[in-house]
Amino acid sequence: MEADALSITTMQDSFKGLLKLLGSVKNYDWGCPAKQSCVARLYSLNSGGNIDENKPYAEFWMGTHESGPSYVVEGGGRTENGYADGEGVRDRCTLKEWIEKNPSVLGETVLTKWGTQLPFLFKVLSVEKALSIQAHPDKDLAILLHKEQPLVYKDDNHKPEMALALTKFEALCGFTSLEVLHKLFLFLIQFLAKNSHRAKQLVLLNLCSNWWCNLEALAP
Repeated sequence: MEADALSITTMQDSFKGLLKLLGSVKNYDWGCPAKQSCVARLYSLNSGGNIDENKPYAEFWMGTHESGPSYVVEGGGRTENGYADGEGVRDRCTLKEWIEKNPSVLGETVLTKWGTQLPFLFKVLSVEKALSIQAHPDKDLAILLHKEQPLVYKDDNHKPEMALALTKFEALCGFTSLEVLHKLFLFLIQFLAKNSHRAKQLVLLNLCSNWWCNLEALAP
């Protein structure tokens, strides 16, 4: 580990100045229509790509996640999503690949803990309607779920989130009553008794544990 750290801190960067980063776009159903979507406009300005007015534009991603990687542009000229057009030659380089070639840009602390995989994913959202329900397990459970159901849980990371509203935005409207939560809790317990899949059991047990603690804290 000491040798690796030394090689990181003494490495000379092979680039100068700023490099353009091309993001990826997600057309989830809950996104805003193209004409009203800030994500669509941002994606078009960033990539130079055409916008499909028949699709919703929900999320603009910048990061190293395999489901929507960003690309580094090292050449000049007009760019398209995922390509750098310089002097008639097109090169394709994901941000993850570029970081692996230039690891010192992350600093020793980040490299030691997370390697060349960025520990965050930056997103811009344009929301037209309620998002789909998502499960955000803790880190240990995320590792297990990804191992047992990689097609459902795409990576082994937990999902703590921070949101910053750039326009008027309603993140939560109203709360479920304690009576409804109690009924839901009892339903989940019954479901667990009938379901033998370990990963699903762990997810629901984790949820039930958190909800039960909250119910006890709120109970008169």
